[in-house]
Amino acid sequence: MKKLIIASLLAGAAVSAQADSIMFDQTGQGGTGASIQSFNWAPDNALAIGALSCDPTQPCTVQVVAQGFLNSFSQTGTASSLTPTGQFTFQVSFYETLTYNSNGTASFSLTDPASSSFTIYYSADSTVNQLAGTGYDAGQAIFQGTLVSLSGLFSQTGSDVGLLDQLDEDNLNGVLSTSGLGTDTVGVQATYVDEDFFRTAIDMMEISLRDTTFLQTPFYQANPSAQVVGETPYYSVDGQGRKVNGLICDGTQASVNGMDKDGNVAYGRCDYQFETHATSSFYKDNNVPEPATLGLLGAALLGLVGMSRRRRS
Repeated sequence: MKKLIIASLLAGAAVSAQADSIMFDQTGQGGTGASIQSFNWAPDNALAIGALSCDPTQPCTVQVVAQGFLNSFSQTGTASSLTPTGQFTFQVSFYETLTYNSNGTASFSLTDPASSSFTIYYSADSTVNQLAGTGYDAGQAIFQGTLVSLSGLFSQTGSDVGLLDQLDEDNLNGVLSTSGLGTDTVGVQATYVDEDFFRTAIDMMEISLRDTTFLQTPFYQANPSAQVVGETPYYSVDGQGRKVNGLICDGTQASVNGMDKDGNVAYGRCDYQFETHATSSFYKDNNVPEPATLGLLGAALLGLVGMSRRRRS
């Protein structure tokens, strides 16, 4: 039976209907499992490919990719968490159309849903290397699906630049970043669910990828990855020759990496790399959130953008 998963790529705050507990066997042996309220993913990476190369007067289609590994399970009825046995990871990839609005935000809609993918993996061994951005697709897929809906907003909250990597030492040799805040809410139709892991039938799953501060960049709690779902970030270059994540391309410069994935000179391709967090919660037949509830995510974002602007003024 096909089931629906709702994933919210949300920076700033999570808003959702009351979720259900599920029985989940993290060994994949088909046992009773534990009663789980949510999956808590560690801080990680998302990349909007070519998002800063767009003409703001015209709609623009870009690819978004994200990845993460599980930090803990929240257990039902207790404040304690459960440490994963083995490694759980996810990867998501989809295309969205950006439309710039008069209030300074950009809104998103789904493009080419057939080319999208959302996958959760399980591996008995630890393979993730966050700096390199590798190991997120190791092991077996326990959930797979394609996107069926998407909506979202984004606003750049400041033009001041600082180091992109602010977790301990700078691993990017001086790459800088502006700041921004955004949200994507996506619906994913499941094509495969491993019932040896998911012991409760799931009709919807909400995943909130959100920043822990009011800024979506720079990175404070994760390392900026050299690759995100196999894609190498192409940073912008400012007038001083500095690499800057989040700077609008001028349409003529080559990216820092010099070549695109097909080996051609990559003129004007400038990506936006984000630190994200993820929390996954689940829904059964009798507790599926209405579309109006999901729309609260956008309203929450607008409120956070206003708060951010007031803080900076």
